[in-house]
Amino acid sequence: MIVSTAYGKLLGRERDGFHEFLGVPFAKPPVGDLRWRAPEKPEPWDGVREALEFSAIALQAPSQAIPGNDPTEGKYELTQSEDCLYMNIWTPTLDREAKLPVFLWYHGGACCCGSANGRNASPAPFVKRGIVYVTANYRLGIMGYFAHPELDAESPYGTSGNYAHLDQVAAIDWLRENIAAFGGDPDHIVVGGCSGGAISTQAMACSPLTEGKIAGAIIESGIGMDPTSYPEDFKVDTLHEVEAAGIEFVKELGKTSVAELREMSYEELIVNPDSAFRRRLHYGVSLGVCGDGYLLPIPSNECTMTLRNHNIPYLVGTTKDEAGGFALFIDPAVFRQQTRELFGEEGVKLCERFGMETKQEVARLMHDMHTGHCAAKAFAELQAADGRKPVYVFSFSHKDPASGIARHGLETQYLLGRQREIPNAAALDDEIAENVQEYWCNFIKYGDPNGAGKEGVSGARPEWRPYSAEERNVLDIGDTMIAGPEDENELQQFVRSHAVAVCMKRIEEETGSAGRGGNCGE
Repeated sequence: MIVSTAYGKLLGRERDGFHEFLGVPFAKPPVGDLRWRAPEKPEPWDGVREALEFSAIALQAPSQAIPGNDPTEGKYELTQSEDCLYMNIWTPTLDREAKLPVFLWYHGGACCCGSANGRNASPAPFVKRGIVYVTANYRLGIMGYFAHPELDAESPYGTSGNYAHLDQVAAIDWLRENIAAFGGDPDHIVVGGCSGGAISTQAMACSPLTEGKIAGAIIESGIGMDPTSYPEDFKVDTLHEVEAAGIEFVKELGKTSVAELREMSYEELIVNPDSAFRRRLHYGVSLGVCGDGYLLPIPSNECTMTLRNHNIPYLVGTTKDEAGGFALFIDPAVFRQQTRELFGEEGVKLCERFGMETKQEVARLMHDMHTGHCAAKAFAELQAADGRKPVYVFSFSHKDPASGIARHGLETQYLLGRQREIPNAAALDDEIAENVQEYWCNFIKYGDPNGAGKEGVSGARPEWRPYSAEERNVLDIGDTMIAGPEDENELQQFVRSHAVAVCMKRIEEETGSAGRGGNCGE
């Protein structure tokens, strides 16, 4: 089958009852002089271009074994290249009049690893429900986040860094220009992702470059809010901080200019494992996304806490044991000090009642505090209080059949229909996957996980109502589906209430009122 785009014709194939187009270029290859520049529109081509094979994925260090990286990706043989800006499209129909909703999924991996291919190339749950499913690669690590004053000077918008997320904007723009040829509605694009993909989705929901271009957002594990983000833990940097790391990085390599770095291979760029840039940005410790004044006038964490994100429906949440892997890297003394900085003496005293002297106690505290989940509820409460579009909050509590914990990112295997790849998975896991897929696809199609007119709700799927201060509704996805007000212990209630209070105070300081009703940058 052949589809005509604004850049040329593409040859796809029919597979399992739907249409598949792989390795579709949505920007020029970011190589040579285009390394560390904003993506440019792809070059048109003559004739028919085959879209039958996956492209190479973004460059990533061979030792990327970090919390949150998808362990199932290791079984895929994925070629890497700096020439990586390609997307994959699966659609139920090529009828231009179909105007089907489009779901653009950003892969996870802490913004330093992962791909749009491999496990994320799982279209069946979406296309069989009438959704055009799209995955897109984007630059990672040093290729996606390096910033430097020299790059500011040569940029038409006067800043640098955030190239990974500018790639993601370019993917949205390409879809708006071309997705009608694949049966999609260019005015109904929902974006979503987990972990690093959630960070990416939050950036898209806060950027003025995407205003009016996305119809909804799915943010899994999880949404960032400054009042619940531990200092130096996945911290969003300022442009100045990222540039300072970039200047240091150039010196450590024994170079004097960005031009020299553009002549170096990727292997030469990552040769120094002890560089501050590599530790803090390449491995995703701070993730590198920053308030650069262009993509993000202010950091996305600040944007969401002050109601300057896009006014669209959101589906947000985390797994129940989200913090487990990350808690192993936190020193109890540091945790105590960070808790004091974030929540004050009252927060420290409350934690002491639960115990905070050992790593095991800190891990248990982080499970109880569940700051990512509290951030989701605080975000939803703020949105509802301001009269904005609804926010649906979930908590995935079903245990991994192999490990016995609801680990970080587990819900994506159920969403993508990969639950049977988990050792010991059984019929119950299939049922949970079906329910997750129904809720998520209803949200993509209608902005409501229950479906249009609630016909999507079945006896096995209770009605999932939006979260607000009046109705603290959360969908608990465990062995059974439970929707309704969530029971909070004293610590969880304190963290959520503290976050809301901090955000409300900040909004009042900026606007003189308790609301805003605007987008990022206003």
